[in-house]
Amino acid sequence: MASLQDQLLKAGLADKKKATEIKHEKRKKAKQQPKGHKTKDELKEQIETNRKLKAEQDRLLNEQRKAELKLKEQRAMIKQMMEHHGLKDYQGDVAYNYLHDDLAKTIKIKPAIKQSLVQGTLAICAIDGLVKLVPDVIARKFQEIDPSVVILMHDRSAKEEVDEDDPYAEYQIPDDLMW
Repeated sequence: MASLQDQLLKAGLADKKKATEIKHEKRKKAKQQPKGHKTKDELKEQIETNRKLKAEQDRLLNEQRKAELKLKEQRAMIKQMMEHHGLKDYQGDVAYNYLHDDLAKTIKIKPAIKQSLVQGTLAICAIDGLVKLVPDVIARKFQEIDPSVVILMHDRSAKEEVDEDDPYAEYQIPDDLMW
């Protein structure tokens, strides 16, 4: 199939001299613009898309930084509350065992403190290596903010369920029994 220029030459609507001149201009224009270069419109479009992409990345990075800062502030607040509300005089001669990071830990406490832990009025909390005994109200606030801080907190409302078929249901466990 012949080009439009060839068809116009055959029809007599264009002359040979004009056709060669147009071909020469096309070749000259093609040589002036090296390969791989983009037109101004393509360049503007690419710049605009790069700018939008950069703005989106900056926005996501900013959100991530804000989230990290908020978490850091929350952890600092929890640590401060633990130091303020944590029991100071709890050390005694009764050993109390609990799990922390899949390791069994032992803390020596007073019998009254142990009873409070068992009843659920006290909780064991830890953050950044700081382990404290805090009241359950404070521990519940910690759970709302960061559940990983509360290591041990017994539920007050949980009643011991007695099995109907338990043959020892009638017998009471003495309060002074140590396991």
